[in-house]
Parts: sequence; C-alpha cells; structure tokens
Amino acid sequence: MYDGILFPTDGSGDANRALEHAIEFAERFGATLHVVFVIDDRAGERGRERQQGRGEAALTAIDDAAREYGLDVTTSVLEGQPAEELLAYAESEPVDIVVMGTHGTDGEDRDRRLLGGVTDAVLRQSDAPVVTVSP
Repeated sequence: MYDGILFPTDGSGDANRALEHAIEFAERFGATLHVVFVIDDRAGERGRERQQGRGEAALTAIDDAAREYGLDVTTSVLEGQPAEELLAYAESEPVDIVVMGTHGTDGEDRDRRLLGGVTDAVLRQSDAPVVTVSP
C-alpha cells in the first residue's frame, strides 16, 4: 500500500514521537523511509549554521535507528521555506504518505493551536495522505 514514507524532522522531541509511527508504517509495508530536514532560509546566517548542525545530527540518529529495524532509508537536507520544500519533495520523490509531528521546534502557541504552521500547510496542500502525531 505504501512504498515511500516521508518523515520531515526538525530534530525536536515532537518529531521524534512521530518517528515511532513512521518506522512502524515503514516496517509494516516494507516501505522506504524518506527523512528530510529543511533549513529555513529565513533564519539568517547564524540560524542556518545552527540548523545545519541540528539537521545533520537528527538525520544521522534517525538513519541509525531506522537501519536497526532493517529499513531502507533516504536522508536529505534541503534549504528554503519548510512547507514548500516538503511539498515539493513529496511530489518529486516516490512518497505515498507523510508522517509528521503536529508542532515543531518553535512550538508556537502549542496550547492554543492544533497544528504548527508547517504541519498545517503540508496537511492542507499535500496530495499524499498526511498522518500527524501529537506531542
């Protein structure tokens, strides 16, 4: 049913909780796990450098964890506006479903908003089904 699963991560705890579900889907369906970290190009030079380091660390940890389950994993670091980059990736790669956390590292208005901005945009615009995992 699912051959490719997109798992966007920002290295946050919320994303890690969603990772458990992404791995379970990949295991169940024998799917490739596409793990993507997007460096927000609006963050400025220092922000980009911090994000680059956080992204590389997150992707390495996730790749190691997924391979322990015997999964095929593809990792990518992209740069741009996160929602746009994730949607473009989902259209250009063999992705059948997106599994992501409801909020990211900024956790903006977590108590008042059902979804973070990136998750909301992906959920509304993705052609693939989107599974969201709450904190």
